[in-house]
Amino acid sequence: MTRRQDVLDLWLDARHIGQLLRGAEGQVEFLYDADYRSDAETTPLSVSMPKTQAGHGPDRVMPWLSNLLPDAVEVRDRWAAKFGERRNDPFTLLRHMGQDAPGSVQVVPEGMMPASAGSLSSISDARIAERVQGILVDPDHWVDDGDQDESRFSLGGIQGKFALARIGERWFEPNGRAASTHIVKPGMAIVSGVTNAAVQAVEYVTMRAARLVGVPAAAVEICDFAGISAFVTTRYDRRVQGDGSVLRIHQEDFCQALGVFPARKYEEDGGPTMADMARLVREAASLAYLDNDQRALTRLFAFNLLTAGVDAHAKNHSLLLAGQGVRLAPAYDLISAHGIWDADRVRHKSSAAVKYGNSRRFRSITGRDIARTADVLGTDREGFVELLGDLGRALPESFEAALAELPKGIADERALRLPEHVSDFANSVVGRVSASDLARENTPTFAPTEQVAAGATSGHVWVPGRWVRDSWRSGHYRSRSTQR
Repeated sequence: MTRRQDVLDLWLDARHIGQLLRGAEGQVEFLYDADYRSDAETTPLSVSMPKTQAGHGPDRVMPWLSNLLPDAVEVRDRWAAKFGERRNDPFTLLRHMGQDAPGSVQVVPEGMMPASAGSLSSISDARIAERVQGILVDPDHWVDDGDQDESRFSLGGIQGKFALARIGERWFEPNGRAASTHIVKPGMAIVSGVTNAAVQAVEYVTMRAARLVGVPAAAVEICDFAGISAFVTTRYDRRVQGDGSVLRIHQEDFCQALGVFPARKYEEDGGPTMADMARLVREAASLAYLDNDQRALTRLFAFNLLTAGVDAHAKNHSLLLAGQGVRLAPAYDLISAHGIWDADRVRHKSSAAVKYGNSRRFRSITGRDIARTADVLGTDREGFVELLGDLGRALPESFEAALAELPKGIADERALRLPEHVSDFANSVVGRVSASDLARENTPTFAPTEQVAAGATSGHVWVPGRWVRDSWRSGHYRSRSTQR
């Protein structure tokens, strides 16, 4: 018999969506609530777990849950210890930390409703500064170990961060059903000689420059909390209403949508390719958003190429889901390598998170690779090169404008030279393309790859679990029947 601690309820948009059930061997499956599933207006948990099926197996559920949590095992261990748990798996941790997860999903113990009312506890700038400094001293210190009543948020990713709500000009810690509105992170220095403040400056300038050249990107700012600066992102999956309440908007990152564990977010680790991500948008985006989303994704990959964006992996792209509508989310976590490393290191040693054509290392990307990139993105080759040229000409001014917005003294010399270095690098990339590179040869077809079509080509279908009298019979795979 499945124990109560092996069942979790999932809520979406304040409505019960279904249950997570953990079997004896730790595998977790998801079963839609029958009424929720039959309502044509409700939002699916994931594009990888459509409502056309009553339940979904561990191959989809376990990666999806894992991507709700921090990547670092050390952070998960800290959370498990905080709640007296021996295990640090997503099912165990989300029982405690799932009430304010990415998107609009809320995870609670079986039979428990998310708090019907939330509360906001005012937090001072000095206290926020302490939390920022706490992460700088101990990168695994996302939450306070001794405070059992603080807000229960869960955020994915590798960098230390925490979530707060801002209403007007005041900051709050959300409790119960109250939602956060902003993500605060110190900007971890990853290179000797580059300060945390300088990393904040580079990410801010890159994100702002992206918006200035027409890349849809999340709103960001650098805030001063009692003399301590922090990088703050406005959550695009939250919306503050006129009465001060906060609406959650469902979202999932590309790893979740593709059924990929966070450890495989980079292509070099076996994760999604540019083709996988482009295909996901092409197949998942609603017709009303499709053209805009494809253009936005193309512009984003072009921007990352020209600015040496090294972190554009699958977890740094997301989808927004509302009812039957699916669209590309704004870009986030954009950072130019030119603000972190010297120009020679960027030009000769740095690599992209995904291949452009056949190359990841920036110095090795050829004109033919750029032409193939256009093919993969489903856009015209000549048009893509024209886009690169237009962006290349606009980038210096956009980076200059973004730099001018920074608080005084936060940018180091490398950050201040971003406009110059980005311009030189962008010109070198565009200059690699010749007329012969644009000649038509073997343009790719868009047949499903192993990554995207794993569930469809495995030869097996998932049979959802079910209750038999008082016992839970776990789901299982059976061979897919074929017609001859």
